[in-house]
Amino acid sequence: MKPKRTRSDGGEGPPVEGRGPGRPPGGGDSRQLILDAAAKIFLRDGLSASTRDIAAEAGVTQAAIYHYFPGKKDLIREAAAGASQLFEPIGAQAVAEGEPEEVLRRLAERYLATFARPEMARFMATMLSAGMKMPGFLPMMAGRIQKGVVGPTITYLETLQKEGRIGPEIDPPMVGQMLFGTCFSYMMARYVLKAPWVQDIEPDTLAQQLAHVLVHGIGGHDEVA
Repeated sequence: MKPKRTRSDGGEGPPVEGRGPGRPPGGGDSRQLILDAAAKIFLRDGLSASTRDIAAEAGVTQAAIYHYFPGKKDLIREAAAGASQLFEPIGAQAVAEGEPEEVLRRLAERYLATFARPEMARFMATMLSAGMKMPGFLPMMAGRIQKGVVGPTITYLETLQKEGRIGPEIDPPMVGQMLFGTCFSYMMARYVLKAPWVQDIEPDTLAQQLAHVLVHGIGGHDEVA
């Protein structure tokens, strides 16, 4: 009686078709597990986190990581790309329903709820720093921000302009940048720089004040200009 052969996946019998020597089990599932684990570990430990810790979190071997990602920079790039997808649902708040101040407030609130957290702010700052050394990374991030936050805001403001609800002197791209830039700088100032002037400003209060100033101006007029 011939002894049974043990497959690489731990079962008995002939090798599973389509899986070459050394290929980790799980296919695409393993790749996504690694990306999810990398985002979590990089968020917790920064970019100095070891692939050993990422492999342990994902429940795979270090060899599996290098099967899917030739180097650590490749893993960082892919993990950051996944994290930046968090931008995309934010723009869904830029809809024509509601008054402009309400819509802009919702946009700011959603952005701040997503990113104005200590660990997320540090993660974004670290990724931007690392991106300086990775060709194509920063344009990718800018594209995600454009698609998820600034672009929908500009489109919304342009619609208001066509409807005559805001004046022709308003520059939609500039207002979109003012909203995004204020939220981003708040996140960095409060959680990365730990600047004293923002420590008493809560995200919801910032969103409310920002929307009010963008719509009514610093003079606080009740009507949209």
